[in-house]
Amino acid sequence: MLIIYGQGAVIAPCAENIPPEKIYIIGYTERSRIHERSRTIVKQAYEKAGIKYRFTPLPSLRSLEEANAGVIDGEVGRIPEAVKRYRNLVRVNVPIYYGTGYAFTTRNDIDVYQDDLLSKYHVGYRRGSLWAAIELRGREANIAKNHLTLFKMLSRGRFDIALAAPPFEKDVQRFIKESNPRVIRLEPAVRTSPVYHFVHRKNAAIIPKLEAALRALQKQKSTNP
Repeated sequence: MLIIYGQGAVIAPCAENIPPEKIYIIGYTERSRIHERSRTIVKQAYEKAGIKYRFTPLPSLRSLEEANAGVIDGEVGRIPEAVKRYRNLVRVNVPIYYGTGYAFTTRNDIDVYQDDLLSKYHVGYRRGSLWAAIELRGREANIAKNHLTLFKMLSRGRFDIALAAPPFEKDVQRFIKESNPRVIRLEPAVRTSPVYHFVHRKNAAIIPKLEAALRALQKQKSTNP
């Protein structure tokens, strides 16, 4: 099995190169329901593969940066475009799940999502949200440190549209429910994308085992829904 990363460099992982006592440190975003879901699935995959692991909570962007720098061994779950910006990350090529991102607004003159909204209005998103940055295509935007701050800024009129991917934390759900002016989720969704687990290139040897474990878990789930 060959794994291609970055600009075409190739790794040929071998299970024999996995250090038996190594504990792989995996970063995830603090207070993120999406990463809670990712963590559950990745945890099952490492255990099924017989690979030791430990999760470490980090701010969203820092988790990516430290995984890319090799400070930690991997990042729990990101969209496939992560490798375009973080060239040392290698994808475990079995989707963990599919995530959906939406546009939210408090404006009563916007009732449906269209692509041109992101160029017409001021936009905000949570720091480290790669899919939102990709959708904005280099346009300026307000960046919030977390989802609660993002929706508070939206409610206060700091910008017109917030890009975010549910499920949200309970305090965020509560704020949206009680918000005045009312926060509205626009349809259709901005994008739906597979989410993958990534490891630093130095850990490529564990990828075949993780992929086999994830496929087995998916098969088990489809057999026993």
